[in-house]
Amino acid sequence: MQSGQATSYVNITNAPVGWLALAARLNCTTTHPESNLTCLRNHTAMTLKDAIERFAIPFRPVTDNVTTLRYPEDARLARNVANVPIMAGTNANEATSFIVGQTNATAFVGSVFYSQPEVVQPILSAYPSTGAEQVDHIYTDFGFLCPVAIYTNDSHAAGFPTWRYFYNTTFPNIQLAGLPTAGVFHSSEISMVFGTYPRVNSTEYQKALSQYMQTSWATFAKNPYGGPGWQGVPAVASLGGGGILNTPTSAGVLDKNCHLYRETFEELGIASKNETGTLQ
Repeated sequence: MQSGQATSYVNITNAPVGWLALAARLNCTTTHPESNLTCLRNHTAMTLKDAIERFAIPFRPVTDNVTTLRYPEDARLARNVANVPIMAGTNANEATSFIVGQTNATAFVGSVFYSQPEVVQPILSAYPSTGAEQVDHIYTDFGFLCPVAIYTNDSHAAGFPTWRYFYNTTFPNIQLAGLPTAGVFHSSEISMVFGTYPRVNSTEYQKALSQYMQTSWATFAKNPYGGPGWQGVPAVASLGGGGILNTPTSAGVLDKNCHLYRETFEELGIASKNETGTLQ
């Protein structure tokens, strides 16, 4: 899993918000969902697409406690989920492409944790950088790294074979147009995994790292119980850090600030209130 995982997208309202918004925009709102469906089916695909894009209507999974659980981590810790090996990870600067223009970390944290003003200063103090870099570090941890940390640590604690990686390198030929300071941004590892990175201005190290990642992903796919070729959680493979293919590190080092978000994660259902695991 390379772009987060399902427990990051818990739907607290338990309502089909996107569906209702689309129905309202196209004058299909009634008291009966079947009537909404009939009305929307009478519109062309282009009309639906235009309304969804023009009004930026998001469609998230609806929590029905059958296919999507309200408290997924409770189920994971109780092993009431698919009994399969897991490989998941994050990039060093997941948030940069999502926070363009945001340079005030105090305002950012205050807006996210408006109901918990007591955590604002501890969070800011834990990230000594400034400006956009500080916002990136906070949002990367809160939105990406820490949820995956909980997921992989809980999976390991519950007895599922679990491996984790941390992708941490940049290449000049894999950068976002108009955003040269994006760093190791969200999705920047994908072309390395599939070997589709641009050959123009590529390096021998880039080629070697890509081949290493392709081999690791394929090894896991062929034999998930055997893993990708590195030690499982709580060890973490730091891919590309310092010009080395794989620098083993530990979950404790990467997750040192995750305790700051624990209460919020528990309320969302991303973390279990009954957990006795090792997440800091």
